[in-house]
Amino acid sequence: MGPCLIGTGFPRGWAAIDEDVAPRGLVFTLLGLGGAAGAAFLIFRAASPSAVCLHLPSTVLRDGVLRVLGNSPGARVPAPASVAAPDRLRPMPQITHDLIKRYDRPGPRYTSYPTAAEFHDDVGPAVMAERLAAAAEKPDEPLGVYVHLPFCEERCHYCGCNVVITKKHDVACGYMEMLQQEIRSTSERLGERRRVRQLHWGGGTPTYYTPDELRQLQAVTLESFELEDDAEVAIEIDPRVTTFEHLAVLREVGFNRLSLGIQDFTREVQEAVNRVQPFEQTRDLIAEARRLGFGSVNVDLIYGLPKQTPEAYAAAIEQVLSIRPERVAVYSYAHMPWIKPHQKRIESADLPAPETKLELFLAAFDGFQGAGYSAIGLDHFAPVSYTHLTLPTKESRGGGGGGGGVG
Repeated sequence: MGPCLIGTGFPRGWAAIDEDVAPRGLVFTLLGLGGAAGAAFLIFRAASPSAVCLHLPSTVLRDGVLRVLGNSPGARVPAPASVAAPDRLRPMPQITHDLIKRYDRPGPRYTSYPTAAEFHDDVGPAVMAERLAAAAEKPDEPLGVYVHLPFCEERCHYCGCNVVITKKHDVACGYMEMLQQEIRSTSERLGERRRVRQLHWGGGTPTYYTPDELRQLQAVTLESFELEDDAEVAIEIDPRVTTFEHLAVLREVGFNRLSLGIQDFTREVQEAVNRVQPFEQTRDLIAEARRLGFGSVNVDLIYGLPKQTPEAYAAAIEQVLSIRPERVAVYSYAHMPWIKPHQKRIESADLPAPETKLELFLAAFDGFQGAGYSAIGLDHFAPVSYTHLTLPTKESRGGGGGGGGVG
């Protein structure tokens, strides 16, 4: 059996198929080692009928033998005549206090586009009409559509989103009617450009609305736009107010990806930020979503919240890992009470010091990297088998390839 490679990419022309092929106790003999600090990739020979590509914590290396301690996503790969380092492999820099201080500057969140800094009063109805007219001139190009549902029944103290806090659902009903008018109007202005590759509902809490209200909103959306067959259709949910009925209706009308906030499972931290959300509640909701056929679950975590400690946060990371989400976002808490007055409810003395905040991030970084996740951004992680970082074969390559997704 020829050697194969573990890491964040493959040499050109290799093909890979995502597959679980690592039963407990499988043993590989280590043939070579490469990358920063000997951790970027491993070259090994499998004592099994197929070559297997795995992403595993380096701690499983003992005396030149790589032992799989549990089930892990893998990929079958053809054995090349010779093994070279992947041409796209870039070692991760060592994260230190000095590195953080060097680049610690305020700025808009890079996963939002356009970023918050691009929104200003000069962008009004006239500019909107001009941009939509320009977009309508490219009818064959697909669209990405974002729908904002801003309502929540309670405010989380850390929240920096554009939200409306109210228990009066009649207020939200009026917004829903206006939103549906806006969807129809926007579609008309786009002319023949109706094909959607990505649809995302965010908030607020979209599941603040009843399942029937969400079904009606999606019906209006699908009357106005056409989803591609493989479109990513995503929604942000709050496990505390989302029911199994919500999930069933969302799946029925075409949603295939969920994004939900966790922030931290530590009870003391949850109480400090006014978001008490038991682990079991989150776990059970995700299990039901997967049973219904949702193919991707994203969870959000936050580091830098009041009362957080590296030890407790690492334990919360282990709980998240037991759920095995397909994507994880680990955001830094931005304490800006002069902009978000409700953040004054968080005592500054309860916030972790800068050195502790770095330790919190490293607890997440090490936890996810060690459990078979790859860093796919400054603060995003995905299992190696889910990142689709393989390159096409010569036969299927054509003019090239690319990828993307909703963050």
